[in-house]
Amino acid sequence: MLYLDAGGGVAGDMLCAGLLALGADADQVLGAMEMMGHYLGEASMALEVLPDGVRRLRISLENNESHLAASRARQILSEGFERLSVPDQYRAYGLRALDILIDAECEAHKNMPEMDHHIHDHRDHDHSHSHGHHDHHSHQETFLHEAQDIVMDICGVMCGLWSLKLNPQIVLLGPLFVGGGTVSFSHGDLSVPAPAARIILDQQKIPWSYGPIEQELCTPTGAALLAALGAKGSATPPELSHARKGCSRGTRSYDIPPLTLYLV
Repeated sequence: MLYLDAGGGVAGDMLCAGLLALGADADQVLGAMEMMGHYLGEASMALEVLPDGVRRLRISLENNESHLAASRARQILSEGFERLSVPDQYRAYGLRALDILIDAECEAHKNMPEMDHHIHDHRDHDHSHSHGHHDHHSHQETFLHEAQDIVMDICGVMCGLWSLKLNPQIVLLGPLFVGGGTVSFSHGDLSVPAPAARIILDQQKIPWSYGPIEQELCTPTGAALLAALGAKGSATPPELSHARKGCSRGTRSYDIPPLTLYLV
């Protein structure tokens, strides 16, 4: 069982780094993410170990395409999992995470008719973005812009779970802290949590709370991964003093707790 203390928020790259801190095979996970990135352009990975032992993942991706169709993202993820021989259960959870994210973004934009239909995700705490167009007709396609590395994050988390031979299920030790304030992207400002993240958290009944700072701490990709892995709150936290522990941060360091994973 994997227990999560998300007092400092969660994002896809943070989950990857946390699994590496728990002992997932770095060569396997980073190699898989880089291979997935090569479907999109030139990709490179770097794992940093901060002075306090906390891990941080750096993802560099130079895109060959200006946008990525959602159907193409699913194809890339499926083909990548096949090439990597990822076991079926992890493939299923990974594809579910992508679908949860796309569906939530589309749902969010039904309530924002004044805006173009975009899929966006902020690269953890540095507020880079992804956007996608969506027309709510069956023959139209949804597009991802500027965050094609979503498929890299999902692949990394699934390969990390596979490396650790973990049953893909997460229990939260307390509410997921999402931050506060607003986040800016190319079409304006949005309240934190971003609409898609809030839809996922509320629909999946994932306990969350504002704070502890006025920054975006929970990305839609992070929320989608938690949802796909069935994250629920724990009424009675277990004894964790002897559990294996791994900590990670996003691309920016704030004076808040890291994401902490416990393997029981």
